[in-house]
Amino acid sequence: SHYEGELRDGKRHGDGIFHSADGATSYRGQWYCGNRHGHGYLAFDALQSSYYEGCWLNGKKHGEGCQVWPRGNKYAGQWILGKMHGRGTMTWITANGTEQYTGLWEDSRPHGEGSHTWFVTDPSQDPGTGAAQQQQQQQKQ
Repeated sequence: SHYEGELRDGKRHGDGIFHSADGATSYRGQWYCGNRHGHGYLAFDALQSSYYEGCWLNGKKHGEGCQVWPRGNKYAGQWILGKMHGRGTMTWITANGTEQYTGLWEDSRPHGEGSHTWFVTDPSQDPGTGAAQQQQQQQKQ
C-alpha cells in the first residue's frame, strides 16, 4: 500500500491519499490519528464505479454522505457510525427499472415516514423513448 500526506506521531493525520497494494481501493481526504475522519472520498474499485463520498468519524461513515455500489444502486443521506440512519434516499437498479425510497432510515433499513416509488418500463410504449410508468406508495413503519 502507499500513502502520501500529513502524519502525526507516525499515523495518518490531516489531509492525505491512500492506495491499497492491489490498486483497487483508494481514499482521498482527511485523517485523524490514523482513521478516516472529516470529509473524504473512498473508492472501492480501480474504476471508481463503487465509492463513498462524505463525512467520516473515527473510520466510520458518519454525517452526510453518498455511496454508490457496483450495480449502480445509490444512497445519499445521513449516516451514523457506518449505518444509513436519519433522512436519505436510496435508488435501486432492478431488471424492470428502478426503485427509490426517500425518507427515514434506522440501522441501514427504511424505518418511519417515507415514500417508495417504482419506475417500471411500460412495454406498451415505444422502448426507444425510455418512457416509464410510475407507482408510488406512502409508508409509515
